[in-house]
Amino acid sequence: MSITREEILKGNALTGPSAPQLENNLIDLLRRINGLRQLWGKPMIVTSGYRNAEQNKKVGGAPASKHLTCQALDIADPQGELMQFILNNTDILRLSGLWIESPFDTVGWVHFQSVAPASGFRIFRAGRLKLLS
Repeated sequence: MSITREEILKGNALTGPSAPQLENNLIDLLRRINGLRQLWGKPMIVTSGYRNAEQNKKVGGAPASKHLTCQALDIADPQGELMQFILNNTDILRLSGLWIESPFDTVGWVHFQSVAPASGFRIFRAGRLKLLS
């Protein structure tokens, strides 16, 4: 079974001048996550998909969150099985055209996005580390 647009939209409508781009991003994200879903071979539950600005602020999302642009979703992973599968088979991220946030920052879920982070790393930390000088 594939992840559907309704699972990512969570009842939200894509409106306004950016709606066509959001729709294109959503189609691309669905293609990528469903490719990975097929390799995983087990159900995936979307816990967070597209968020409008108000929802993003309410949940404490980053101001430039990819959830705002239909380029990210979170999948429930309470036992860490999906994350372990990915870590054991890191090529599937490249094959699926996806990036994930570090398992250190996403205990209990996996954050996937369809665009590279600034670091370019397939597994990245989202600005939570401060480097010492």
